[in-house]
Amino acid sequence: MVYAYNSKIYLAEAVLNVKDLAGQVAFYTQIIGLEIQTQTEREVILGVGNKPLVHLIQTNREEAVKSSYGLYHMAILLPSREDLADVFKHIAKLDYPFVGAADHGYSEAIYLEDLEGNGIELYRDKPVAEWDIREDGRIVGVTEELSAQEIYEMGRKVEPFVLAKDTRM
Repeated sequence: MVYAYNSKIYLAEAVLNVKDLAGQVAFYTQIIGLEIQTQTEREVILGVGNKPLVHLIQTNREEAVKSSYGLYHMAILLPSREDLADVFKHIAKLDYPFVGAADHGYSEAIYLEDLEGNGIELYRDKPVAEWDIREDGRIVGVTEELSAQEIYEMGRKVEPFVLAKDTRM
């Protein structure tokens, strides 16, 4: 049996309620490398090219906004290992803290949180030929140490920094 692993179904943008709209816009543009696509006084849509990825909505809620929607993390898929290396190097040079990194067998990922604690995974899929795919079609993942130094050294200096145009949620 042949299994297809290149889905044509993609998520649209993640929508986040935020307390500090200006601070979060600065984070997502300066740290993550998204571009402002549309902006009003209470909402900002960020993305790459003309593709929206993150929609921020100003809220006046007193409790932590993260607790109100149950999001574990959003996952931003980069087109290549080089693109992952570029964002990894960019964030590391800014000395922004990572909360983790891993090689999952089928992907390589770095993890961080925005200013309000929302989890962000920035990752790239490995070629399907490198995946551990069982005869029944199950894909077996692992959590191993990321080759961080190797990926960091692949990173290019991109000024101004923006995510690759084929990045998607």
